[in-house]
Amino acid sequence: MSKKLGLVLGSGGARGVAHIGFIKALEEAGIKPRSISGSSAGSIVGACVAMGMSADDIMNEVRNLKASEVLYGVPNFNRSGLFSTRGVHRKLNSFFKRKRICDLDIDFCCVATNLSKGESKVFTGRSFVVPSIVASSCIPALFEPEVIGGVQYIDGGVTSRLPIEAIRRFEPDVVVAVDVFAEGNEVTNYPNALSVLSRAVDIMDRNYTKAKTKEEKPDLLVLPDLGNMSQYTFKELEFAYEQGYKAGKESVEKIKELIG
Repeated sequence: MSKKLGLVLGSGGARGVAHIGFIKALEEAGIKPRSISGSSAGSIVGACVAMGMSADDIMNEVRNLKASEVLYGVPNFNRSGLFSTRGVHRKLNSFFKRKRICDLDIDFCCVATNLSKGESKVFTGRSFVVPSIVASSCIPALFEPEVIGGVQYIDGGVTSRLPIEAIRRFEPDVVVAVDVFAEGNEVTNYPNALSVLSRAVDIMDRNYTKAKTKEEKPDLLVLPDLGNMSQYTFKELEFAYEQGYKAGKESVEKIKELIG
């Protein structure tokens, strides 16, 4: 009997499409995770997989997705996010309806950030799927925080970009973590204040995640090579998918060896 595989899917905005390619490679190799934890984009992909959607099904939805379906309404600079999450809810409800996380086919959890306390929050069990993954994916300032039980939540990547600790609750024998937001190719020119600020935040996040990952010790850390792809672009989704697939194909034999 093979060992229980726990799959950790990290945050990364549009770069998270690489997770779908990675899942495709696992499917082709006949490898199925027994549990999944996800953060931000990884929470959405992870929940889809946990519900039973194939990589092809998920990628087809991505290819047909229109920005207007998720960036609902007119940007409003006088509220806590430029856009409400109403469009995101509508789209995700078309898949998950009123399912709770415990109703999914594979053990699943996702992380969000408690905006007030600045702490990571894990949603699992009887939590409803859609509010949980919306909370995990609420990019600060772009979307209004998701309110659950009177608490405001924002993107899980703020406090736990790679939720390795969260997967441990399912007691997997082997943990494979996929980080789609690892360092890209070197850029030498940051022409304006916003680009410098964004780069500074990336440096802090990557250094923190690198130290935390070293401490939490996944059995395998997979780093798809996405170069300098922006997490906010919709122009390179096929590239992200192919790079995730390539990383998956390169990891298959090692994963098979780990799970026995």
